[in-house]
Amino acid sequence: MFFLLVSFAMACGNKSTDATEGETVSDHSHEEMDHADGEKAEASADVIVTAEDFKNLSEKVAAGIADSYLQLKDALVASDAGKSKEAASSMLSALEDAETSMAVKNLKEDAQQIVETDELEHIRERFDRMSKDVYVMAKAKNTGHTLYKQYCPMAFDNQGAFWLSSSEEIRNPYFGDKMLKCGKVQETIAAN
Repeated sequence: MFFLLVSFAMACGNKSTDATEGETVSDHSHEEMDHADGEKAEASADVIVTAEDFKNLSEKVAAGIADSYLQLKDALVASDAGKSKEAASSMLSALEDAETSMAVKNLKEDAQQIVETDELEHIRERFDRMSKDVYVMAKAKNTGHTLYKQYCPMAFDNQGAFWLSSSEEIRNPYFGDKMLKCGKVQETIAAN
């Protein structure tokens, strides 16, 4: 038993990633995902989001999106579906004033899906998709936050996933208190 726990903990910190530092695109090509309620998530087409998608986004809206995203991340760390839904609702409000682009459409869709479910696993899947777009936005716009791109190699059955945090301290939103400190900082995005 002890050996299994040690192996599990070591895998969390030592598994390498395929993410490229400085990457500023978000790829939304996904296969259908099964959910506990037996439904299939909608498969998205191959959509690449770039900094260009955020060119008309005001810094005020970018800051509102980042604030809501960080609230969502914290709610997932606490494994709190209710607070996750509140944060997603806050993001929808922040996006009301945003000029429509593929990235804004993606963020609205993911936030709406979170608002409509109580299933933490589905919320985490949408958060993963959202993280990719918010990362591109944070590289393109001043969010008012210094953000840390953090990565857990064990998320989603060892597929790996990243998230953004306003703290260097690892607090894993994909596992919550089950593996709170699983992950590492990959990149720092300084506030302008």
